Amino acid sequence: MPGVYVPNADAGYLHSDAPDLARKLVEGDGILWPGDPRLELRVGVLTWPQTCWQPTLGRRVRRGEIAARRYEVWRYCEDGSEQMVGHWRLEDFDRILLELAPMRLDAPGHVSVLDRIDTNNDAMEKANSQRMVEALAAPLEHALKIKHDTTEGRTVFRGMPGLNPAKQD
Repeated sequence: MPGVYVPNADAGYLHSDAPDLARKLVEGDGILWPGDPRLELRVGVLTWPQTCWQPTLGRRVRRGEIAARRYEVWRYCEDGSEQMVGHWRLEDFDRILLELAPMRLDAPGHVSVLDRIDTNNDAMEKANSQRMVEALAAPLEHALKIKHDTTEGRTVFRGMPGLNPAKQD
């Protein structure tokens, strides 16, 4: 079921339950999320960094023109700084609490961010290595065949029993 959007003077259109979600982030929802008083729900506005032709839109965009809006969850840290915890498209409003819950250290099934990064990096490194092997295998095989033909000559089977090196009895 698509969400209902209501006009907002600062950020355009927002989900009608955005104030309720902001309250749940701070106070908890009573089921999945216990709440964190240092969290804040914001609307991020993304703009184009330069004036250029945008082929996906089929038009010229101007620097500073609004490209997209998104929900952002920010946390006030102990050292006085603010850090973005995550961001979601406006359409993914219902996923915010579901994706925040496993980030808690005491959440069941919590996977460390460092472990997720290492797993992702290992998968990317394996895929890159496989592509490199595939890209280099054919030229290497060709070079080895040329070396063999120029330095060792051809192996010719003349029909004498026991002289075919490919066929061992």
